[in-house]
Amino acid sequence: MDLSIIIVNWNTKDYLEQCLASIYENIKEITFEIIVVDNASSDSSVQMVREKFTAVILIENKENLGYGAANNQGIKKSRGKYILILNPDTIIVPNSLQKLATFLERNPKVGVVGPKILNPDSSIQFECARDFPTPLTEFFVLSTLYKRFPKSKIFGKYLISYWNHNDEREVNLLSGSCALFRKEVFEEVGLFDEGFFMYTEETDLFYRIKRHGWKVYFLPSSQIIHLWGKSTEQLPYKMAVEARKSMELFFKKHYGLRAVFVHRVAVICASFFMQVFSLFMYLLAKGEKRLKAKNIFLKNNFMLRWALGFE
Repeated sequence: MDLSIIIVNWNTKDYLEQCLASIYENIKEITFEIIVVDNASSDSSVQMVREKFTAVILIENKENLGYGAANNQGIKKSRGKYILILNPDTIIVPNSLQKLATFLERNPKVGVVGPKILNPDSSIQFECARDFPTPLTEFFVLSTLYKRFPKSKIFGKYLISYWNHNDEREVNLLSGSCALFRKEVFEEVGLFDEGFFMYTEETDLFYRIKRHGWKVYFLPSSQIIHLWGKSTEQLPYKMAVEARKSMELFFKKHYGLRAVFVHRVAVICASFFMQVFSLFMYLLAKGEKRLKAKNIFLKNNFMLRWALGFE
């Protein structure tokens, strides 16, 4: 078996169906298995897989175990030489996975490789190749400074947005939406840390992978389409707080308590700034822009309350 594809699903039936169909349509030259781990979906995802994709190995959880724990279930059951971690809201482009597998075959010191990840309009998602986060880069992201000055090597450091992502290169961090691992990487480094329920679990994993001396590469000739956050957008404000919790756990685990304190300060400052900014937007805007401003205000209000201990 060349490839094990692991997809963790939670209430994304239609996207999962589209993803599975794209895999079967576009993988021709390598042997593969698909393992879907369903985290207690209530939208008939499980029934759809059973009826339409009978070859898929299905793990049906009775409760939502979290993203990392569910991936670990799939990894333990996998038989492939390489393991692809894939989100259900993705569409595989022809030959993309073959290119990733061939790259690992030709580069034995590379432990993980990832594709260029595109939006449906073919624009790039810079999350596909990043640097490790710090409390300062968290502030730049939460305050949206990275969007306003994407070519800056200071504000764009985390997403490396000043780089056009058109050349193959070694990086620190790939997107958890699509990354191909050697199985021996998990055997050496360990699986996902299940202390992370949602978000940042891949950051922690890549941090450990790099510390063990494995190389991580970005391969732009391989591309997939990512529809972005179709599971997490079901609970947007709660997930925004969950992301900050997970980032804080990462800082505590790898950087220490000082980084945790600085991160809290960064969240407080960025959330307060964004609430003031969105309030002005709301007063000046109309229609959809006004609704967008309201959502920005509410999301940042949730994060601010959490950072101040008023969750």
